[in-house]
Amino acid sequence: MDILGLVDKSKSINSSLFSLQRILILKSLEDLEQDGAVYRQLKAVLGFEDGSLFSSLKMLEEMGFIKSKKINLENKKMTQYFITEHGKKEFNLFKNWLKEVIK
Repeated sequence: MDILGLVDKSKSINSSLFSLQRILILKSLEDLEQDGAVYRQLKAVLGFEDGSLFSSLKMLEEMGFIKSKKINLENKKMTQYFITEHGKKEFNLFKNWLKEVIK
C-alpha cells in the first residue's frame, strides 16, 4: 500500500490510541480476555508509574475501549479492568493498519 493509502486508512483509527502505554495496556487485556487484570497486576507487569498508568486507564475507559469493575480480592477493594468488544474492534483496526505500515 502506498503512503496515501496508509494515510487514508489511518483516518479510521482513533488517534487517542497512539500511545505506547495505551497500546500495551490493550494488548495485555486482550491476552487476558475475560479474566482481566487488577491495577496492581498491570502496574507490576508493565512497569508504569502510577500517574501515567491511571491516566491511560481512565482515557481508555472514557473511550469505551476498556471497562472496570470494583472487586474484593484478598480482603482488599480493587479495580479490575477488561477490554470491551469496542476496544477489541478498535485495537484490531490499529494492528491491521500497523501491519500495512510495516510491509
